[in-house]
Amino acid sequence: MRRLLSIPLLSLALVACATGSSQAQTETGMGSHFDAAAVVHTAVVHGDLTGVREPGRWLTEHSPPDLPEGTEAYVAELQKYARRAADARNLEDAAYATGRIAQACGACHREYEGGPVPVLPPAADEGPDLPTHMVRHAWAAKRMWEGLVVPSDDAWMAGAQALEGTPLQPEEALAENMEEVDYLEKRCHGLGSRAQLVTGPSARARIYGELIATCADCHELAGRDVAVVW
Repeated sequence: MRRLLSIPLLSLALVACATGSSQAQTETGMGSHFDAAAVVHTAVVHGDLTGVREPGRWLTEHSPPDLPEGTEAYVAELQKYARRAADARNLEDAAYATGRIAQACGACHREYEGGPVPVLPPAADEGPDLPTHMVRHAWAAKRMWEGLVVPSDDAWMAGAQALEGTPLQPEEALAENMEEVDYLEKRCHGLGSRAQLVTGPSARARIYGELIATCADCHELAGRDVAVVW
């Protein structure tokens, strides 16, 4: 018989799964792992390969306490890709590994019929100006991340659809690199379209890796100060 597993997850509501100190210990441990994975994710999105190293290594060296029997393979998968992220020599490899970390979390939650429950906040406003556009992209990426980690088809689709919103309009601040930024912007929207067509977790993880690598490339061109904090 399957046992339930839950973790605290930013804007997600928890599914109760155990009792007593064992539950508290498990939830605390899983919360720490999600926090570390979120730091890896944020570092990739901001184009900060050095920032991936420490939280990635932490994930490889720590296993959540008191998980149900049979979860060892999923933890091993998470740690394998956390190690790849920590050792990555470029952001593309780190981004790919980050998508696989989320996939490993979601596979465990699916198998043990537990994990967090997504609470979808209202979508960020559409708009052609840079700050509004970045907030919407961040909202979309976060929903897709939750779609992998929970896992949740609804969260994944909400995020993917949000990426097909209003195109970014040229701004004076980006004029020097506007051609490259425009290319990456179109690529980002294209990934949103592709993401709506795939259903398997492996394919979704691959697309998500491409997405956050694209975010990193664009933030590097436009200036990291435009990157929205995760």
